Amino acid sequence: MFALINRIIDEKDERVILKRSAFFNLIASILNSTLSTILLFFITRLSGLNVAGMFSIAFAISYQCLSLGNFGSRNFQASDVKHVYSFGDYIYIRIFSAVLMYSMLIYYSFMSGYSNEKAMVVFSFGLFKSIDAIEDIVHGEYHRNNRLDIASLLLIIRYAIAISLFIIVYALTRDFIFTSFLSLFVTIVIFIVENKTIIGKFYHDKIRFNFANFKSLLVILTPICISNYIRMYVTNLPKYVIDDSLNEIAQSYFSILIMPVFIINLLSDVIFRPFITRLSTFWNDDNIHDFVKMLFIQLGIIVLLTLIMMAGGYIIGLKLLGLVFGVDLSSHMASLMILLLAGGFNTASSFLNLVLIIQGQQTKFTAVYIITTIIAIAIATPLIMRFEIIGASLLYLLICFTFFACFAVFVYRSIKNKNG
Repeated sequence: MFALINRIIDEKDERVILKRSAFFNLIASILNSTLSTILLFFITRLSGLNVAGMFSIAFAISYQCLSLGNFGSRNFQASDVKHVYSFGDYIYIRIFSAVLMYSMLIYYSFMSGYSNEKAMVVFSFGLFKSIDAIEDIVHGEYHRNNRLDIASLLLIIRYAIAISLFIIVYALTRDFIFTSFLSLFVTIVIFIVENKTIIGKFYHDKIRFNFANFKSLLVILTPICISNYIRMYVTNLPKYVIDDSLNEIAQSYFSILIMPVFIINLLSDVIFRPFITRLSTFWNDDNIHDFVKMLFIQLGIIVLLTLIMMAGGYIIGLKLLGLVFGVDLSSHMASLMILLLAGGFNTASSFLNLVLIIQGQQTKFTAVYIITTIIAIAIATPLIMRFEIIGASLLYLLICFTFFACFAVFVYRSIKNKNG
C-alpha cells in the first residue's frame, strides 16, 4: 500500500495527475456519499426501523457539527493557489473550529432532551465522523498543491477500512455505541499513519502561530462557516422537525426516500471538484469566456443527472429502495419525485456556492441562508404535522430552490460586473 502511495506521490505528469484525481475523487466521493446509505441499510436490516431512526438523526447532527469543524476552509484553501496563507495558518483555524465542533456535539447530544441511549448514539457517531474535519485540513494542502489524487486515495483507504470495520463490529455486537467508539479509535490510527510522512513532502516549514493571518482568515472564513452551518441546519430541518413531531419510524422512511438525492450530489461533486483550481485561475486571470463556459457545462451536467435520476426513480427507484431496505414504500412515489427534483436544485446551488467563493462573494451567503431559514422554520412544523413525509419533502424542495435562485442571481451579477 505504501509503495503504491509513494509511486503516486512521485508522479510529475500533470495529465496523469488530473486523470488520477478525477478517478480517485470519484471513488472517495462514492464512499463518502453512500456512507449513510450503507450503514442505514445494515442497521435497518439488523435492528429495525426504530434504531435506524436514531441513526438517521445522529448522522444529520454529525454533519451539522462537521459544518463547524470544517469552517468552510477546504474550498478556500484549495483555491489559495498563490499560497497567501501557509498550511500552519489553516491548522490554527482548524484547531479553533474543532473546539466549536466538539462543543456543539456535546450540546446536541446531551441537551436536546434525548434518552440516555439516543444521546450516546448521537455523541458516539458524532465523534466517529469528527475525524473528517481533522483530516480535511491536511488533504486540503495536498489539494492546493494540485495533488487531489493523493488526498482522495488516502480518503479511500480510510473510508474502506472504517466502513468495513463498523459493519462487521455492529453485526457481531448489535451495539451501536461500542461500534462507534472502536471505529473512532481505528480511524485516528489510520489518519496518523497515512499522513505523518506524506504531509512533509508538501510543507517543510515549522508551524507557527501568526495572529495577523489567523485574524485575516477568521474574517474571511467566518461568513462561509456561518453560512454552511445555517445551510446544513435548514437542509436538515425536515429531519429535525420529524424528530420533534413524529417518530423514529417516520424518520427512517424519510431517510430512505432521500437517499437517491445524494447520488445526484455525489456524481456532480465528482465532476466539478477536480476543476476548482482551474475555475479559480480563469477568474483570477479575467478569462471570463472560459469561466462561463465551464460554469454552464457543469450546470448542464447537473440538470442531465437530475433528469436521469427522476426517470430512474419513477420507473424502478421506489421498488428498488423498498426491496433493499425491506420496507413498503409504495405510497411514497410523490415524495420521492419531489425529493429528487430538490436534489438537483441542491446540487446546483452547492456548485454556485463554490463559484461565489471563487468570485470573493462569500459574504452574500449569510443573508440568503438566514432569510430561507426564517421562512422554512415558520412553515416547517405545521407542514410536516399535516402532511407528514410528503410535507417534509415539499419543505426540502422549497429550501433547495430558494438557495439556487438566490445564488444564480449573485453569480450573474458578479460576472456582469467583472465584464464591466
